[in-house]
Amino acid sequence: MGLGDVLFAPCFAFLAGHPFWLFFLNAAYMLALAVTFITRKRGETLKKKPIPMGVYFSIALFFTFIAKILFYIYGLDNFVEVPDES
Repeated sequence: MGLGDVLFAPCFAFLAGHPFWLFFLNAAYMLALAVTFITRKRGETLKKKPIPMGVYFSIALFFTFIAKILFYIYGLDNFVEVPDES
């Protein structure tokens, strides 16, 4: 994980908005772990293996915005109760 990943992950999470930033971060890192683990060779360690997080951030952003669109199209925003701040 490089400096660009550390800088871009919070920016992309901010673009996703609340509460979808949780979905974005979980989708990006779980996707990266799953693909890296599945595509490794038998007996090969994951230490020092490059992981292109930019690719996974892009895919996770796509899934996040599709989930956000579906969330509002199907009216699930009224399903989640938001407590009053007063």
